[in-house]
Amino acid sequence: KESVWDWVAESADFSYKNGKWSLDGKSKPTFGFRLVRPPKDLEKTSQLVEITGGLYKIANGIEVTVPQFKTSNHPITQYEYAMILSKAGEGSLFKVAPSMFREGKGSELVEVGNLRIKINKDHPVENITFEEANQLIEAINKISLSENPEDHTFLKSLFPQHQKGKKYSLPTNAQLDVVFGMLKTKDGYSVKEILEKGQTRRLADNVSFYGNSKGATESVYERMPLYLNSSEVFILGNVMTWTADFYTGNNFNPASPPKTGLYKVIRGGSWYSSDYAFKDGVFPNEKQFFGNPKMRNGAIGLLIVSD
Repeated sequence: KESVWDWVAESADFSYKNGKWSLDGKSKPTFGFRLVRPPKDLEKTSQLVEITGGLYKIANGIEVTVPQFKTSNHPITQYEYAMILSKAGEGSLFKVAPSMFREGKGSELVEVGNLRIKINKDHPVENITFEEANQLIEAINKISLSENPEDHTFLKSLFPQHQKGKKYSLPTNAQLDVVFGMLKTKDGYSVKEILEKGQTRRLADNVSFYGNSKGATESVYERMPLYLNSSEVFILGNVMTWTADFYTGNNFNPASPPKTGLYKVIRGGSWYSSDYAFKDGVFPNEKQFFGNPKMRNGAIGLLIVSD
């Protein structure tokens, strides 16, 4: 009742020898099943999951005090991105619908302000610069401070837990360390322990990465959820996220990020991440990913957090 089986094809290192298939490093197609969430079970709205403030042990054994915050349960979708920017007065097609994967199977025409655009509504927005991600945050916060009740009705239609005056932002390195470190599978296994053992493929039912994606993003609700406290979340895989922190080099300390810099830190794993890159993106040890704030990439979107 909670899931359905979906037939999928994946690649693995098999070869045929003496009438049997065996693992020996030669790539052959293999087939199998994976669990996907039936559409009728979905509540397709962004939820904000509360993280209790306190002292947390994060990357490299560093301890950091993180104030209470809330994190979105999935990356910002193409629909949310387009609606918010349009509400803020943006009328350019490319500005409201920048994604590389906005068209294709499942895409539909949507009225956004004065535009009719074709997008994959539930796919994460991607191909946005850090500056554009930050512009979205600024647009949300401007609406959040509005005295017009209709503006808050609008935000509640996208984020049901929204309250007037709530402040939104991109996540910090430290916040993501806390969130990712708390993630568990439905059976209670720690995602951090799974990835640190190099067992990314154990999460194939939950996250999209290079080994199981179809070379593109997918609906944020496509796979089975992971759990943050007791809440279902879809925040790993599909796209990485821009963060608020500047890149400091490989010997970074999320507890004391620099105030300035040329590059911004990027966290998480995406449909394009290899097994190893997925682990490094989610739980960087001595290596972290970064990008020029003006860079575009079809594997980078954004999560949001709030106070």
